[in-house]
Amino acid sequence: MELEIVTDTGAVERIAISNYGEPTLLNKGTSAYAFSFGLPQSFEPGESFLLVNSPWYQRSLSLSPVASGYYQKGIGDNITANVNLHSMINGFGSEGKLHGSTSSAFSVQMRA
Repeated sequence: MELEIVTDTGAVERIAISNYGEPTLLNKGTSAYAFSFGLPQSFEPGESFLLVNSPWYQRSLSLSPVASGYYQKGIGDNITANVNLHSMINGFGSEGKLHGSTSSAFSVQMRA
């Protein structure tokens, strides 16, 4: 592939690119991951923890923690597997059991 760049002054520069790829694909054996945990912002009275309360600014956090993460693995140079997870804890029910919700997804990305 050849890239031609024309500047405002009319100068032309050509760059030859011999290898390019899909930015979401990983090379074989390469992995990428991330995990985060926190308390989202909330505006529900009684269901949040007030951090800042001033006449011009109010900041409160939900009492329901959220966790999110993903893991990607390059299976081959043209195929990448992905696992995504999102979980939210809604608190304890009247019977003392923890209530929440979890969603997950598995996908495979390929380049022909």
